[in-house]
Amino acid sequence: MWRHLFDYGPYGGMPGEGEVGEVAFAKESMVEFGVNAVYTEHWWRLDGGKGPYLALHAPAEGESPEGIIVVAGDHFIYARNRRARIPGFGNLADMLRRARDPLALLDAEFSYGRRRGGRVPWEVLLSTVPMREGRRRFGASAFRSRAGRPGVDRIAVGDPAVQRFTIVDSTLPADRLDAFLNARDAAD
Repeated sequence: MWRHLFDYGPYGGMPGEGEVGEVAFAKESMVEFGVNAVYTEHWWRLDGGKGPYLALHAPAEGESPEGIIVVAGDHFIYARNRRARIPGFGNLADMLRRARDPLALLDAEFSYGRRRGGRVPWEVLLSTVPMREGRRRFGASAFRSRAGRPGVDRIAVGDPAVQRFTIVDSTLPADRLDAFLNARDAAD
């Protein structure tokens, strides 16, 4: 079972529950089932998804909201929670109509792109922030790894402000992290 760290929209179930799901693996796909909400999602592997895997997490700190970066081969997802807390549960459209500051409820980013296979490194292909699409999500040398040093598993991402991510999981050796993240590595 798993639980979301954060979502774009509010959870539609009972207050205090949060969305919980289970996954099962089929021949060529993964199937996700809702535990406390009725839904089924089918996930298939994308071309270019084989290769190194890296998962990073940044907790909310000061002005920086919680965020994640997941890289699988040439694909990446960047998600940043909103700075304002979503009030409760229910329907996002209803919340927007009632909110004092509706834009604060939309201040979250979920972007998908290609690390090297786009027109530019880290090109965003789809995003909840439309002006990101077709552009580079992270600048050249945005990632500064401190991984590999004794007791350190942090990566600073500066774009534009520095946010500190912890390595949650990785198939990469520490000495390849900087080149991989800054898209300067050799073909995988």
